[in-house]
Amino acid sequence: MPVDLPMDYPRISVEFNDWERKPSNSLLAIVVLTFGLFWLLTLTATSVSPPADNIEQMLWVQSLQWGYYKHPPLPTWLYWIPVKLFGPQVWTTYLMAALANIASIALFWRLLRQLRGPRFAYIGVLAALCITYYNARFTTYNHNTVLMLVSTASAALCWQACTTGRLRWWIGLGVALGLGMLTKYQIAVSMASVLAFWLHQRGWRDVALRRGLLLAMLTASLMFAPHVSWLREHDFGPVGYAIESSLGAHLSMPERVADGVNWLADQLLNRALPAWLLLITIVVLQRQSRRVERTARTGMAASRVSRPTPPRADAARALILIWGLLPLGFMPLVGLVAGSHLHLPWGTPHLLFAVPAVMEVLRSRVQWSSMALRHVTATFLVIQGTLLLLSIGTSAWGPAVLRDHHWRSFDSAALARQLEPALRKALAGRRLVAVSGPEVLAAALAHALPERPVVLIDGQLDRSPWAAAATLARGPMLQLQVGTPLPDGVPVGGAFADTWWRLSWPPKHLQTLVGTTPAAVQASHEASLP
Repeated sequence: MPVDLPMDYPRISVEFNDWERKPSNSLLAIVVLTFGLFWLLTLTATSVSPPADNIEQMLWVQSLQWGYYKHPPLPTWLYWIPVKLFGPQVWTTYLMAALANIASIALFWRLLRQLRGPRFAYIGVLAALCITYYNARFTTYNHNTVLMLVSTASAALCWQACTTGRLRWWIGLGVALGLGMLTKYQIAVSMASVLAFWLHQRGWRDVALRRGLLLAMLTASLMFAPHVSWLREHDFGPVGYAIESSLGAHLSMPERVADGVNWLADQLLNRALPAWLLLITIVVLQRQSRRVERTARTGMAASRVSRPTPPRADAARALILIWGLLPLGFMPLVGLVAGSHLHLPWGTPHLLFAVPAVMEVLRSRVQWSSMALRHVTATFLVIQGTLLLLSIGTSAWGPAVLRDHHWRSFDSAALARQLEPALRKALAGRRLVAVSGPEVLAAALAHALPERPVVLIDGQLDRSPWAAAATLARGPMLQLQVGTPLPDGVPVGGAFADTWWRLSWPPKHLQTLVGTTPAAVQASHEASLP
């Protein structure tokens, strides 16, 4: 007996097949959380010392300020919350790094899904996670990590603001950019991307877009104003640090070109290389198994699936290309014009968008929406497994021939054990009140000593707002220096023969300065040094 099928049966079948082909949010969540868990456990277990930037945040959070000698304050403010809940524990810095990275990836996924669909977004996210910035530094909590979050948020909010024209999205964009300005001045790259997309949308012709951009700028400026006031009161210290460390390098033109080429090569051919390997691999695998999904469709439907469609010059394409390619050109341009030295981590907040940009460029030749999920996921797992083994092998727990000499292999606890006998003898029962020297080394040693002395960064009170004048006046200070011997200093010895130390005893008249300005204590302290 024949059975009458409902008129919409073909449509139901297609919808079911489409659902079967679309990666769900839960699938991506499982993959990303598994990725995060494995890297969190691996990096925690193989690092003798926590990342230097994490130690820096544990130091800065002792005194909440509107700015610090190197950077604006937002990452430190955010870290203050878990410190108040759990204390200044190393694992809280790992937690903050993981949360910031996962939140960035979640925003990245949501934006790509909205622009190009779930399959494109799934591939883009997994490929981006293969970039070594985002796996080998998964536990690093610093300004670049937070800037990646606010920069990704600004891309998502820029899309909503420019395509809907609603004021709430423009205000949100202004808040995101304002938070970026309170994170790192490199937010200027994201601002340039916003302006570029606004120009692409011909924002000058639309009253709503003109008002919206102005509103976003005013919102960001108001949020940034207190930090500007702090900068004026502190002689623009972070700006001076930026000039001293990179912007003021004054490279010659050949050196500028070489530095820019080196920076680009490191971003695209070193850190992002595993991402390109994933994309190449899944394309090759897909072409070798054309039977995937082809048998699920017949006739005209099959030809529609297999035929690549040329990309349209639409707003989504513009946003992806601007956010993916403009930062890669902006940085070398700064180096060429200003003669600045480009630090390699400067690509951290923006490099993940290079992946969808490359995918977008290739969209006329590669139909990402037909890629088999099993190929994408399996390739991702193989690459991540290889990177995990490489991380373990080059750590302090790996074979001696493979070990790197990065900070994670520096044993600050061993330094404390090596130094303590001579230090206790020199102290003669007195309590050590401070450690002065290179920021991360001094902070790591202070954390390993039982009395937890105050840290004085490079011996400068203006860089150490948590160091009270009264504290420094009460007892001796341990001074550290690496490489160049200290006057009257002693080498630590053992594996730390290039590290020198000495005790600085405050003169008796320094005690009369208790309660006065840090500058007076600093001047008296410097006058007492040989």
